[in-house]
Amino acid sequence: DNFNMVQAFILNNNGSYDDARDIFQEAMITLYEKAKSESFVLTCRIQTYIYSVCRRLWLKRLQQLGRYTVAGEGFEETVPVEDDLELHEKRNAEFAIMERALSSLGEPCKSLLDAY
Repeated sequence: DNFNMVQAFILNNNGSYDDARDIFQEAMITLYEKAKSESFVLTCRIQTYIYSVCRRLWLKRLQQLGRYTVAGEGFEETVPVEDDLELHEKRNAEFAIMERALSSLGEPCKSLLDAY
């Protein structure tokens, strides 16, 4: 359910589909390992947590590749994740509305719009 949001973030930030899959898989491993810990307490929505982990992993990878530099120490803790998350949720909702509308169209119109 959360992969599309992560994929959109990575594609919009100099990444590829394969990069998004790798980062998402690393985030799932991180979540699993944290969830096994008795001290782990989730204080936000799971979607927010996954997005935050993926964002940090991707920014770290970009930094390792030399395509991203951190403006200051502790940057990861000050980035407002909720703003990006709301934007992606809104975009996903709009795509779902468009998909439902396209599926209700008749054949000549649907083919023309799909081709466009």
